[in-house]
Amino acid sequence: NDQDQMTRASRFMYLDWSTGQIVEKSDSRIVAEHDGYHKLGVTHQRTVSFSKNIWRVEDDLLAHSQKGVHRYRLHWLLMDGEWNVESSNQKIEMILKTREGLLNITLHATRNTFPSFSLARAGKLLYGNTPPSPTRGWYSPTYALKIPALSLALEVTAKDTVQFTTEFKSPDS
Repeated sequence: NDQDQMTRASRFMYLDWSTGQIVEKSDSRIVAEHDGYHKLGVTHQRTVSFSKNIWRVEDDLLAHSQKGVHRYRLHWLLMDGEWNVESSNQKIEMILKTREGLLNITLHATRNTFPSFSLARAGKLLYGNTPPSPTRGWYSPTYALKIPALSLALEVTAKDTVQFTTEFKSPDS
């Protein structure tokens, strides 16, 4: 719903800090959650698992009630580079060329139709139909320095729980 996890008090100060906890942990998987969206009736739980050369990230946005409609947004900031995107109603597949080889990224959400999807770089829309803000698609390693990056965003509007799944498949070693 265009809300941050914490309340912004000034340029560099945030209040109402969210807290997180590890729910489950093993050698190849970790599950954690935070209460930053509790005021909206939502808990964000993330599961990260790894096998061979695949990282799988599952973001569960758990609605505590179905009283209101929420706009859920998943955002990934990726290294800048050559890319190719194929999308369907079920999933998005992106290939990103890196120094180590091709990185395959697959995304999907638990909805009947795929969410709104856009890819931006340096404030400009590269793919999709949602105009980005001028601040989207930048990486800032230090204050007063900005470097172009790929900003991938998915949005879903729903009353209930939504799960975004992202898989990052790196080149074989």
